[in-house]
Amino acid sequence: MPSAVWKASGHLDGFTDSIVDCSLSGTQFRVDKAGPVVAATTGSGETTITILAPHKKTAKLWEEQIQTDFAADARVVREGCLLHLSVAELVDPSTATDGSKVPGRIELRTQNSDLETIKIEYNGYVCPITNSPFLGTPRDINLMYQVVAIDDSAPIGDSDEQYTVSDEFDSMIRTIREGNPLQKAEMRNSLKRELLPRSMYLRPETAQGTYVQTPNAKRSLEESGPRPTTFGLAQIGESYRNEIAVEHFSFRSSEFDQMEMQYFCPAQDEKQCFNFWVRDRLAWWHDLARVPEDFITLNVDKEDLAHYASGKSCVDIEYRYPWGFDEIEGIASRSNYDMNLHSKYHELEKTNVDDGGLKESFVIEPAAGLSRAVLAFLCDAYTEDVRTDAKGEYIQTVLQLHPKLSPYKAAVLPLVRNNAEFVRKVRALVPDHSISYCFRTV
Repeated sequence: MPSAVWKASGHLDGFTDSIVDCSLSGTQFRVDKAGPVVAATTGSGETTITILAPHKKTAKLWEEQIQTDFAADARVVREGCLLHLSVAELVDPSTATDGSKVPGRIELRTQNSDLETIKIEYNGYVCPITNSPFLGTPRDINLMYQVVAIDDSAPIGDSDEQYTVSDEFDSMIRTIREGNPLQKAEMRNSLKRELLPRSMYLRPETAQGTYVQTPNAKRSLEESGPRPTTFGLAQIGESYRNEIAVEHFSFRSSEFDQMEMQYFCPAQDEKQCFNFWVRDRLAWWHDLARVPEDFITLNVDKEDLAHYASGKSCVDIEYRYPWGFDEIEGIASRSNYDMNLHSKYHELEKTNVDDGGLKESFVIEPAAGLSRAVLAFLCDAYTEDVRTDAKGEYIQTVLQLHPKLSPYKAAVLPLVRNNAEFVRKVRALVPDHSISYCFRTV
């Protein structure tokens, strides 16, 4: 979709994740997915932080790197793939009276003295793979995939009609060709300024496609009578996100399917409609689940709200996956955030994105991951039953899907093999009742 849509929606400026680099392994990870440091107390009462390296040679290199780059003279004990840091004091981060966050600290003992310590900043998380507290500076990255639209018919070369670039970009190219050093940040910023005017973005959510079509939706609704004050526009489609770490099979991936609905309602009905959809969506998951208790709701903390979510109205539905509870759907009140922005941007930039007369309506958005739903229901339906036969006990794997989700609703399994007459009657009966079926001989 054009960059004007994502500028108007706030995604260009606010749809970001905060990431950090592990200074030892180079691993990138999301701040909100990283856990606190794991520290242990030895039999002698000493507190240690253990860093896990992939193998012994790497552990030796990391030990030297710690001593030279991050914590010179720190007390480090190498044991195979493990590096044990001796900790004098561990202080967790806190919140000041004005609401600002105060970083914590980790004080490491030195090799020659128990009194002298080396202080490193601790923000409540470490590398989730290595348990290393030696981290880079957090930075925000945009989650949208950027693509550049270039006219392939424009020749590139020495002709008068060649593809043109800005003077700044041309200067950067000459600098590189001449072999002169160029800072990464300088190169990145120059590329960004050059490509941004030609940029388009793969959609990170299906919702904006609904908002830009609201004029069409309004006209369609009004053709059949007065437009209702509450109505929903739903769609299923693919979305794309610049995920730092894809994980857990199809749970977190760069390309996935979403089921989203934008439910328009009057502002005074926001709370009532929001509560209705939270109850209704949780009931939908429960109705299809083998173990309904594994689907729960969780109120989203204010600091974790998406840029479009209003104050206190955002609830996640989570499922107990094999690795723990994780989000499968979010129900958010987007208030009139999106339609207001599109309306203002339409007036300022004269784009084709207007509000369809709906900018005063509030929007409740149930947004579920279709790919995550498939994985959740497969995990939910998977069971192992202990059975007994003449040879003793054995494990039988059964997929106990809800009938609405099961590809096969019933099976006819005659006890007498090769009963041609019985098979003929069944095959004649099923088509008469308009039942989709397949016939297979074992």
